[in-house]
Amino acid sequence: VRAVDMKYYAVEPLNEIVGNGKITRGQAMKKVWKHIDKKNLKGVEGDTAKYKGKTYKGGQVIFVGDDPILKEICKGKKKIVMFELTAYMNNYLEKAD
Repeated sequence: VRAVDMKYYAVEPLNEIVGNGKITRGQAMKKVWKHIDKKNLKGVEGDTAKYKGKTYKGGQVIFVGDDPILKEICKGKKKIVMFELTAYMNNYLEKAD
């Protein structure tokens, strides 16, 4: 099985966004981004956040603190950059056999 085809189960609280069935990482990420767009959590021009010594701007910033589910997934942070999202999501994905 190719890595991109591997199936996972999302556990609390991520499953509140992506559901309880088997899902690939890509499918989970799509659902999370849909949730971010629906809740209008993406930064706009002028918003900034730092990650690994770099400053990210605008739509690269996600205001996870404005959503209780994402705030829990992201360990209580107020904002993150889009590249951090996968690392936080990985904590709530378990391999499906």
